[in-house]
Amino acid sequence: MLDPLSFYILMYSLADQLIINGLKALAQKKVEYEMAQRLDAVSFPQSVMEIYNSTPKSDRGLRDLAVDITLRNLSLLRRKDEAADAIFQDTLLDSVPQFSRDLLIAMMKKSVTT
Repeated sequence: MLDPLSFYILMYSLADQLIINGLKALAQKKVEYEMAQRLDAVSFPQSVMEIYNSTPKSDRGLRDLAVDITLRNLSLLRRKDEAADAIFQDTLLDSVPQFSRDLLIAMMKKSVTT
C-alpha cells in the first residue's frame, strides 16, 4: 500500500511528465499539507529523497517546497534529546546533495536579505 505522501509526490511527477498543470498544482498542495503534518524521522527524509529523485532539476515546485518546509521547521527537525535523535540527520545531506545545495542557497538568501 502506497503512503499518501509518496502517492502525491508520484502524482506530481506524473502530472509534470504528462503536462497536466491542474493535477500538478493539486498534487503540490497535497504534498505541502502531508509533509507539514508528518515531520518525523521516517517521513521527512523519505519525502525529501523521493522529491529529489522523482523531479527534474529544472522543476522547482516540490524542491522549493521541501526547502521551505525545512527552513520553517529547522529547530524542530534538528532538535535531539536523550530519547531520540534529530529528525533531520546529517546523512540526508550526504544522500541528497542537490537538496544540500538548495538548502544552503536558501539560507544564504534569507540571511542576506533579512
